[in-house]
Amino acid sequence: MQGLDSILNVAGWSIQESDRRQLEMRLPPLFEAVKNLRKAIREDITSINLEVATIEAGTIFDTDHMEPHWMSSLFLERREECTSEEVIGTTGLGLWVRKGHMLHHEMVVLPQVALKGAEELMT
Repeated sequence: MQGLDSILNVAGWSIQESDRRQLEMRLPPLFEAVKNLRKAIREDITSINLEVATIEAGTIFDTDHMEPHWMSSLFLERREECTSEEVIGTTGLGLWVRKGHMLHHEMVVLPQVALKGAEELMT
């Protein structure tokens, strides 16, 4: 409330004691609504919650956690059989968001990877 008093004083306004108590009772639900809105639009995420995501060479390609580099996409479209493809390296960094105190991560931006089978298209 002290901060609000300072703002009112700068504006040249004052507030009576009875109005102050009513205002104090009405502010917490308003602050809670603002907090919930910030969470809903992900404004509560700070840089400390963000981590760069890369994929190690030798990992099996998984569309839930990575996306193919454009050349690897061509390779995936042209291949005839549905085999597991091995990643040879990360070509574009991804971004994880760490949620809460638990080690729960959500991928916000998928890292791009080059696939082993796409090497033949690159030469």
